[in-house]
Amino acid sequence: MRSGTYLKILGGLLILAALGCKNSAKESSVVGILPREKFTQLLFDLHLADSWYAHRRAQGEDPKTVALGLYDSVFALHGITRKQFEESMVWYAAHPQVLDKIYDELIHQINVMQATSATADTLVSPTQESEQH
Repeated sequence: MRSGTYLKILGGLLILAALGCKNSAKESSVVGILPREKFTQLLFDLHLADSWYAHRRAQGEDPKTVALGLYDSVFALHGITRKQFEESMVWYAAHPQVLDKIYDELIHQINVMQATSATADTLVSPTQESEQH
């Protein structure tokens, strides 16, 4: 074989190897693991549920009966089971680079939500504010 043929074969093998490595840690290809986008939104909603619960407790309420089913309600909203969440969480925790990116996205979503809320608060005039109370 000529050296040009060897180079083509070697180049093809390198491309295949690179593609194989790129897809090896892809969460969407793992059976039973929630895709990254769905898992990100699920975590966002779970953190909102935690925040709601903490706020209610800080106000002196003890919504334990609600808290017991709170996560299950979020799972039902997303059409998944607790087991699917736990298995996905184990997988993502074993892949910290992916989980870090998910939490970066969650932080961004929370910052956007807070900025939107702060902007809405500043748009309320003093007369509208007194009418709301």
